[in-house]
Order: sequence, then C-alpha cells, then structure tokens
Amino acid sequence: MRIFESFIDAASIRALESVVGSEWAYITGAVLSEKPGYLFAWDAVAIRTSKKTIAICSTEVDSDFEGALLDYDVLSAKADDTVSREAHARGDVSAKFAGATVEKIWILREKIVKRNLGEMEWCYSTDFAVLIELSAGSVGVFKGSHVGSQALQVTFAATVDALEISDSSDEWTFDSEIGVDYVVTREVLALSDLEV
Repeated sequence: MRIFESFIDAASIRALESVVGSEWAYITGAVLSEKPGYLFAWDAVAIRTSKKTIAICSTEVDSDFEGALLDYDVLSAKADDTVSREAHARGDVSAKFAGATVEKIWILREKIVKRNLGEMEWCYSTDFAVLIELSAGSVGVFKGSHVGSQALQVTFAATVDALEISDSSDEWTFDSEIGVDYVVTREVLALSDLEV
C-alpha cells in the first residue's frame, strides 16, 4: 500500500500557537457569492490579532501515490503582513467576532483510503482545515480542493462543532469503478496535541 501524508509543519504550528490568547481583529477573504456566509482566497488568508498577523497558506507538493504525478494542496502558516495589507486595500476583510479572544486552535485531519477489490491500494492523510475557537464564535479556514488549486475558504459559526467544512472527498468518490471504494474519515486534533 502506498502512503502519502501532508501535515502542517512545526513552524506553522508555532505560528498558529503564537496568536492564542490574543484579541481577534479580522480575517481576509473575498465574499463567495455562490456560498453565502463564506469567504474565498487564492493562496492565503490573513488573520489579524492584537499580537500579530499570520497568514494561513495553501501551497502545493508533488506526489505520485495515486499512480501519476499530481500537485496536492498543503496548509501552512507564518507571520505575514503582506497578505493582510493587500486584502485590506481590496476591501476583502471580515471583522466578524472582532474583539473576541482566540481561545484554542484545532486541526481537521482527513484520511482517504482507496480499496480495490477489498485490498488497500493507497492511503492519503492531510490536514484539511484550521479551526479557530474564539470567545464569541468560531472560524474555519479550509482547502477548496485536495488537488492543485491552492484555493482556501473561510466559514463562521457559533462553535467549532457547528462549522460547515466542505467535503472534498468527492474528488475521488464521484465516479468510482466497480470493485473500487474509498473510505473517508475525519478527526479534529487540538493544536496543542500535535508534535512540534
């Protein structure tokens, strides 16, 4: 069985941890007209807090675990004011939950296993979303796709559990062949529990 993992790295974990306890100001992203209540951005969204501004980014890494070389989106985070300044100039900013405290950050990890006639062919595990728990609500930043788009979406809810994170596993499951099935699982991990 072929295994491919694309997890958020240690530097990104430290960047995200650095805003816990700070005051939320805003998040960037353009209004997604076809999905009311969601924001959208290519490559990165910026989170502005009282401590610092960080960018959550979607970059690409190559892998051939499916049998052909493809680009897979990978989440990362870093201190960065550029994304924030550029989005602010365009008016692509949401101040929802402004003034709330960043209480905890979670990672939504997704695992997709392809089985062919009952035999496991490959397993793809990836960090699909960053979930931010605030004192007044929650914000989710997630990949628009698994494969080669570098798109990000942002959603808001009262709690982390209520965040509606799109299911992109249909990139595989929508046209399965006879004898082929895909098992998709998700788990939510506290940022503080991940290895740095």
